[in-house]
Amino acid sequence: MTDKSRAAAKAEEVLLKMKGTLAINTNNSMSSSAEVDNILGQMQKEATSNSKPKHMQVIGLEEEVRLKEVTIKGLHSKIYGLERQLYQSSERVMNLEVLADENKDLKAVIKEQEAKIINLEKVQEENKKLEETLSNLKEKNTNVLKTAKDHQKGWKDCISKLEVKISEKDAENRLLRSNMTKLMRKLEGTIAEFSDLNGLQVSLSLASSSESEDCDTIEDKNTAHEESRDDDCEQETTVEKGMATISPMSPVAEKINSAGRFLRCQAAIE
Repeated sequence: MTDKSRAAAKAEEVLLKMKGTLAINTNNSMSSSAEVDNILGQMQKEATSNSKPKHMQVIGLEEEVRLKEVTIKGLHSKIYGLERQLYQSSERVMNLEVLADENKDLKAVIKEQEAKIINLEKVQEENKKLEETLSNLKEKNTNVLKTAKDHQKGWKDCISKLEVKISEKDAENRLLRSNMTKLMRKLEGTIAEFSDLNGLQVSLSLASSSESEDCDTIEDKNTAHEESRDDDCEQETTVEKGMATISPMSPVAEKINSAGRFLRCQAAIE
């Protein structure tokens, strides 16, 4: 393509040189104008005959160049598109690298979560065992409570029976205390009658009997029962001491002995 354009340029240069030579010859000799015209005509014919196919070749070459330029422009646009795709791909690669780093972190987190899940499964198994143990303990506690309720019911029945017996014993004790008070009054009268005969000065007051009557106000009935028994024993001891100072053959001693036997019998009954 370059050689053909150069050839056309050389042909034009030759034509210009020939025109210059023709002008010089015209200036030198006007007589040879006819010859010059003939020569010029021939030269023009030759130039025309030689430049026309070359001009056509030049036109073809220019069209080819235009097409090549269009092709080159298309290639440039493709290159630009590829460069954009390459830039986008590089950005994607960078994003993928960032995602890869994040995936590494996520994998580490996932491993930690898996370890936690394994621990949770172990804890759940232990919880199941504890729940089974708890259910067994609840069942045992239910049985123990049932047994305790049964025992409680039995104890309540027993306590109610004992309370009935204690109330009965309290009624008996009140009757016995009343009899004992009457007996002590009789003993006081008897001792007062025979105190001058034997030199005995015994003063039995009713304080012990009043104290024994006050025993009914004690909250614990069993304790009241024991205290009443202790009072009887003290009274019996007092009577025995009085008997020690009286002659065995005295009628006072005989009455006191009979009273002491009565008190011992009452204490045995209680």
